[in-house]
Amino acid sequence: YYVLPGKAQWILLLIGSFVFYLALSIPAVLALALESLIIFVAAKKVREKKGLVLVLSLVLIVLIIALKAVPVKLISTLGMSYYTLMLIGYLVDVYNETIEPEKNYARLLLFAGFFPAISQGPINRYEALASQFRTGHKFESQIIKKGLIRFGWGAFKKMVIADRIIVAVNCLINNPETYGGLYVF
Repeated sequence: YYVLPGKAQWILLLIGSFVFYLALSIPAVLALALESLIIFVAAKKVREKKGLVLVLSLVLIVLIIALKAVPVKLISTLGMSYYTLMLIGYLVDVYNETIEPEKNYARLLLFAGFFPAISQGPINRYEALASQFRTGHKFESQIIKKGLIRFGWGAFKKMVIADRIIVAVNCLINNPETYGGLYVF
């Protein structure tokens, strides 16, 4: 990533994101590409036709999920709700004229499918990520160090704290007639 010229780094992120999706499910890639394409086209027209394009686009996106064109298991495991909500937020921001529509479909696709955010969030705003994708990044050991510390702290919280607490939580959930009141507290 750091060896590439700054203007090309986003392409590697796009490729990496799709390798991640393809390793899990081809239908997930197709659903992501379809939703992104709908929003990409809608964003170009939403200011001309105003509410009509916004409503039709949102209905199409919701229908993709509601008609179960993609299995429910796939929706939950591959973060379909994340990228769907991010794309809806993007379209609403274009509609409200707080951002300009993206001219490059591949960049919008990267925003929607950026794999670090898709796997566990957060739901990002386009304006926050787009500028980072357009800017080149240089290798800085301090940033890598901070990232490793943050990752280590998160792994500690998950493996040492959360994985231990889940045992008690499962006991309470699976035996509601036995445990109540103070135990639940």
